[in-house]
Amino acid sequence: MAAESRNHSHIRFVGDLNSNLVHEIERFFVSYNEIKGKQFEVIGRFGPDRAAALVKDGTKKFNRGRRNKKKRIGTGTRKQGGSS
Repeated sequence: MAAESRNHSHIRFVGDLNSNLVHEIERFFVSYNEIKGKQFEVIGRFGPDRAAALVKDGTKKFNRGRRNKKKRIGTGTRKQGGSS
């Protein structure tokens, strides 16, 4: 939820949302992924602390992957031969 939302400023936890709305949100992600040919399974409902931890962990993994990619690119071999 956006921190400055006018409509949902009172929402702090998943439990603060109407259960029908939560179900609709879950269904959206399942349907969206089905259209893309992917499988999406809701494995639980958690609060903001878990969300922040997942984002932090994902950011670390993403940045680690970028660093490793740059290292691989930097260690490539140059082509031998003809001049331009």
